[in-house]
Parts: sequence; structure tokens; C-alpha cells
Amino acid sequence: MEFLERFVPGQPGMADRAVFYQRDLHATDVSPASVMSIYLLPEVNLMIRPRLLATLKPGTRIVSHDYGMGEWTPDFQEELAAPGKTVGIGQRSKILYWMVPGHAAGRWRWRMGGDGKPVEFDLSLQQKFQILEGMLAAGGSVGRIEKGRLTGERIDVSATLDRVRYEFSGQIFNNAIEGKVRVTTGGATREQPWSATRVELWDTRHAGLTSEQSIKEMH
Repeated sequence: MEFLERFVPGQPGMADRAVFYQRDLHATDVSPASVMSIYLLPEVNLMIRPRLLATLKPGTRIVSHDYGMGEWTPDFQEELAAPGKTVGIGQRSKILYWMVPGHAAGRWRWRMGGDGKPVEFDLSLQQKFQILEGMLAAGGSVGRIEKGRLTGERIDVSATLDRVRYEFSGQIFNNAIEGKVRVTTGGATREQPWSATRVELWDTRHAGLTSEQSIKEMH
């Protein structure tokens, strides 16, 4: 319960908003869900993973008992004592938590002022689940993205160009980002607004994974 309250804050009337169905897992429309709790075998998790990613809205929270989602690593994981549990080893349970990521893959551009005239920035992002990789280019310099990550529609990426450190954070709205950037140079840090526009939309690296390909991750 403590774990769930960390990610699904307790609110009066939560019990009235929880819905239980006895239906075919593969035929049920889960798109309205904002939180899903599942206790399925590993191969079933992998079978439904593509549909969950394609159907659930970014920011939807998924909590799984004991079993993961293959290469889709959890955003948070905890192991708890489960006295009396008759399956597994050592009467322990794993709780795994994910937030469905948005879509950040593509090329993004913006102009940002420095000490002189505004400079054109170009950000190329590849995405696999919530993890982002790519390159940031500006003023003839190129740097690799560090710690690129999505939390729902929230994006966080960092890079260093010519000993200047950029830490971007913002919210994705379709093909735009609105947020802020922290710029550190020579030991001094300043913060300013950040807006970017997606000029090329790319598929995510996980988008083409079929259920059959996902199952192979177990072997």
C-alpha cells in the first residue's frame, strides 16, 4: 500500500473510481485507464506490451506484481516481504512500476540566445521505451545526449558542447516542447525558458516490435 500511495496518491473516493471486469484480456479496450495493476505471467506481459504502449495514454501508470516487461525496464522497482506467499522463493514479492512514455523520437530545432546573437540548435533523438539517445548540435559543435529520459510527456535531456553544459526539461505537446534550460559555463549557471519544434517525426525503436519478437526476449 505504501508503494502504491507513492505513485497513486491517496484521494477520497478512490474506491468509487476503480473498475473490475471479467473479460478477454486481448479484446478489452483499456485506453480509458489512468492506472493499471496487473499480475500476469512474463510471457503474457510481453504479449500485451505492444498494445499497452500503443493504446494507453502517455502518463498512464502500470504496476505489476512479480513480473517485468522484458527490455522495457521499470521506472521503479521494490521487493517486499510477503509472509505466507506460496509461490516464488523466500516469501517475497516484487512490485514494478512504469509510466507509459510519450513520443519524443525525431529532430527538434530551436533558436536560443547566448552572449551574442541567437544560435540555432538541432536535437536528434532516438527512443526506446522511456530511454532517449541522440546528439545535440549548435554553432558547429556536437555533443552526445546524456541521461535522456521520458516520464510520460515530460522530457529531460542533457549535453555538453564546448565545455558548456545544457540541461533541458520540458513538456511535449504534439510536435512542440515548452520548458526550461539550465546553462552552466565557467562555474556559473543561468536558467531560461526553452521552446522547441519537431521538424522530423521518427518511429520509436520499440514501435516495430511484434508480440512474437517480444517473447524472444525471454530466451
